[in-house]
Amino acid sequence: MDKVQFKVSSALKNLVGQDLIRNNNIAIFELVKNSYDAFASKVVIDFEPDKITISDDGKGMSIDDLKNKWLFLAYSAKKDGTEDIEEEKKKSYRDRINRHYAGAKGVGRFSCDRLGAKLDLFTKTKAQNSVEHLAVNWSDFEEDQKKEFISINVNHEVLNKDLFSSKKQKSGTILEITNLRDTWNRETILELKRSLEKLINPFSEKISFNIEIKCESEKKRDLDEQRNGALDSKIVNGVIKNSIAQVINLKTTRIDVALNKDFVETSIVDRGTEIYRIREKNNFKKLENVKINLYFLNKAAKQAFSTQMGVQPVNYGSVFLFRNGFRILPFGNPGDDSWKLDYRAQQGYNRFLGTRDLFGRVDVVTDLIDEFKEVSSRDGGLIQSETTLQLYRFFEIVHHRLERYVVGVLWGEGFLKRQYFKNVLEVQKNREVLGKDKDQDSADYVINSSLGSKIDFVQLVKTLISDKNIQVLYYNRDLANIFSQPTLFDNANPQVISDLERIAEQTNDSSLMASVEDAKRQLAEMQKEKDAAVRRAEEAEIRAQKASSERDEAKYEANVAKSLQKKAESEKQELQGHYDRVASENLFLSSDVNKDVKQLSALQHHITHTSSFIHELAMKALDAVSIGDKDKASSFIQRILFENTKIATLSNFVSKANFDLMSKRITKDIVSFINEYMENVYSLANNDMNIQVEKTDVSLSMLFAPIDIIVVLDCLLDNSRKAEAKNIIVRWIEDSENVKLIFADDGKGISDAVKPYIFDYRYSTTGGGGLGLFHVHQISEKMGINIKVDNRVSGAKFIFEFKKEGE
Repeated sequence: MDKVQFKVSSALKNLVGQDLIRNNNIAIFELVKNSYDAFASKVVIDFEPDKITISDDGKGMSIDDLKNKWLFLAYSAKKDGTEDIEEEKKKSYRDRINRHYAGAKGVGRFSCDRLGAKLDLFTKTKAQNSVEHLAVNWSDFEEDQKKEFISINVNHEVLNKDLFSSKKQKSGTILEITNLRDTWNRETILELKRSLEKLINPFSEKISFNIEIKCESEKKRDLDEQRNGALDSKIVNGVIKNSIAQVINLKTTRIDVALNKDFVETSIVDRGTEIYRIREKNNFKKLENVKINLYFLNKAAKQAFSTQMGVQPVNYGSVFLFRNGFRILPFGNPGDDSWKLDYRAQQGYNRFLGTRDLFGRVDVVTDLIDEFKEVSSRDGGLIQSETTLQLYRFFEIVHHRLERYVVGVLWGEGFLKRQYFKNVLEVQKNREVLGKDKDQDSADYVINSSLGSKIDFVQLVKTLISDKNIQVLYYNRDLANIFSQPTLFDNANPQVISDLERIAEQTNDSSLMASVEDAKRQLAEMQKEKDAAVRRAEEAEIRAQKASSERDEAKYEANVAKSLQKKAESEKQELQGHYDRVASENLFLSSDVNKDVKQLSALQHHITHTSSFIHELAMKALDAVSIGDKDKASSFIQRILFENTKIATLSNFVSKANFDLMSKRITKDIVSFINEYMENVYSLANNDMNIQVEKTDVSLSMLFAPIDIIVVLDCLLDNSRKAEAKNIIVRWIEDSENVKLIFADDGKGISDAVKPYIFDYRYSTTGGGGLGLFHVHQISEKMGINIKVDNRVSGAKFIFEFKKEGE
């Protein structure tokens, strides 16, 4: 069988040159990385009309290097380990200058083709006295694609003139690129400069490689800009500075992580104060040398960043990835989400940190370039492998730890969920202060005064010490100390003391343990005093109730006698009552209606029956408590409170009701019922609020229990009073499906933070029982009434939607 071979067309040049490297800046990146890999300490990029010169002081190339490496397409001596074989004999020169290869694909040299049609390469090693010169005309490869790639000649000559002596260097490489494919002006050069600032790790502690840009035609403009106080990023000429180094010292919240072959060490610092530091085993076997620094940029940090850098953080970039000190694109570019931060943040507002909130770097150091290989286009990130997947997972863990501290401890997002406080009002106060504090440049409030932050930090530390794979090296005792102010732990749930006791035991913290024991003693004494106060209050309440009952009984007897006396008079006047009636029956009278003995007896029977029912419910609640069934006990107590509310409500309107009070349900016009109650009962008995019932032609006959409707109205009115409302408007509107009752006041209103919880059981912002609106919701739900709350207006607005019959 005959053997045949592939041919390579000259068109291959475009595939690995202009077509592969699609951006001028990336092309220069590749050439700068080649200088770095050649041990250069400095590279100069000089812009002239239709010419770019890139020169370095690296090790240079011999004619053998040019033939067998530079001119050998896709061959990488870095990859097969022969690039520095001579230097290796000098005992790890590369280690001595602390460098690893930045590139290893063997096509970066074709970046010259992306920049211009012609290339003149001059290079010299220390061992040579002469200079090697290659002249490449890339257009030769474009004339006929049927020509084989290897058949097209590249001119070579040896120059005896030492081009490098004037630069006072013994070796190096000069690339002169002419017939430029694009125009370079001040704007495009400055854009390149900003990109190069981020090409070499701007977070690096040691800088052994400098990049300088020169452009003679822009020097005068540079001087003018400097006289006007322009930032360095606005000046073309000069060495590119590590300007971001100033920014990383901003007082903000950050996480620093260092991974080596055996361990991972993590530290969180909040505005200059260390919060905690831990060590754990490295479970990412493919990762051996990775550093991550993430910064949460609060408002103050963003302003400082913009001032120092001359650009807003969102337009500078977010979290960059560096391999061996050089950037991997597009990680960190404005709008890039290679780390999947924004994708996750979109799932929960104010619960996750996205690219707009973060700044930082991931720095991977490795000699195994294939494990972190870039896609060939150079701006498409990393090729997926087991190693890169481990890197993404490691970053995710680091990001979540920073997020857990910022969102939980700094923002107080978990306060409501985890029920840290005894009083919901304390939650709101704490979160309001934290909302302002998170944008300050000091963490003093969080560490010293925020109970919610302290408790959440205790939970965080408890989670860390509970993980057997984590060693807690340090945690901030001041932040964990809820005993610093007596009023702090007085508002905390007792479970927090137990959590602190566990932390003290597992960290052998004798000081914390002593504080815990002291707090337990104080809490016991405080509880004892509270119990005594409750007993005294209960005894006083019993005495007051007894006195009230005696007064009510005497009043009842007087009313019965009065009713008997006037009964005869009422019968005589009955014939004249017809002209006092109006077209529509009044459900409430504007003056007290005298009740006969039968009606009052029915009321007494109802109250007696309800009292017996309350007693029965109380016994069931006690039984539930005795067996530890808190949910059942809570259910019985909730019903007791509701029945008690009904009795209290009955007493308010008993003398004005022109219908059978004991009726379970009646069929009447609900619009007239509510309007008349508001005008003829409540507004006459209470003058602390101005109640305006707007006239309406709307009516809706329906079956309802009077007591239910009045409980709803009284709860709404009571809430308006507590909100310091002065005016209340009752309005009715009608559409094709519903009759809507609008109840609006001009009180303090309902905040967005509180709105989702107002109908929850026991939720209160006023220190009350938290049952009023809960009962409103229960009754409305039972009657099939839909409730909406509008807090966009001044005050509070409740909209009750009654379905029309047959709808």
